Amino acid sequence: MKQYLTRPDGTIPSNVDVDALIAAGVRIVRPTDPPREPGMVMVEGEPEERDGTWWQTWTSLPAPPPKIDPAEIRAQRNALLAACDWTQLPDAPVDRTAWARYRQNLRDITSQPSFPLAVNWPVQPE
Repeated sequence: MKQYLTRPDGTIPSNVDVDALIAAGVRIVRPTDPPREPGMVMVEGEPEERDGTWWQTWTSLPAPPPKIDPAEIRAQRNALLAACDWTQLPDAPVDRTAWARYRQNLRDITSQPSFPLAVNWPVQPE
């Protein structure tokens, strides 16, 4: 069935022949704001009749997972590794073992079960 969506306030422009629309089998539908639900996408559903008035309805569907480029995560990881290369020099005034462990944890992020959707970034040593 065809439908005609009214203005948000429920009015119809004066140049629209409502009787002709109804005679042609067109439903006059009052719009509603889609609900907001985190992690969901709202899709317009079939209109619903309540007390003689047709109302727009919404169906919620799970939002698609975000598109994450593993190459971007690797680039970020590589930048973190490059920024701390100096910590592995023999005369670096840091705990070289702690920094070596941190660097290995950075290299291992691609082995995490949730990679690339979620990365557990290691904490930089002090």
